[in-house]
Amino acid sequence: MKQVEKVVNPLCGKRFKRIREDSGFNQRDFAASLDVAPSTVSEVEAGNSAPGYSLLMKANEVYKANPNYILLGIGEPYLRTNAVNPDEFDFGAEHEEVQELLSKMARSPILRFAVVAFGDKFLHSNKDVIEMDIAVHAKRKTFEKEPRRRVRKNDNKE
Repeated sequence: MKQVEKVVNPLCGKRFKRIREDSGFNQRDFAASLDVAPSTVSEVEAGNSAPGYSLLMKANEVYKANPNYILLGIGEPYLRTNAVNPDEFDFGAEHEEVQELLSKMARSPILRFAVVAFGDKFLHSNKDVIEMDIAVHAKRKTFEKEPRRRVRKNDNKE
């Protein structure tokens, strides 16, 4: 059987260590606050192992640590509680589907992580296409902001 080699990003350990240092705890006390062994914290910080899902979620729960930041370096180290209200945006024809997804993401950290991880890969792989799409839709938005005059059937009759 072929053995699968684990790939661990050493920067992940450095980002995890930053969360610990910001908390003011040593490895032992930080581990206790996350209900893990001190060796787990030590191994993650040294870049010898990646933090598991439960460790990421506990760090998020206790310290508001951003799992996407720890694993991928995406976003800020800490999640804010004053998030943007998605009701303020119009997502077009897919509005209801996007609202439902955002609602589920608000309740599921693993879904947030998956969407951000996939979205990041997609953004990097399709950068030119996305920039062109944004430019096209930005032009449309400027036209849509202009007041529209509704023409009724009877407007042309005198």
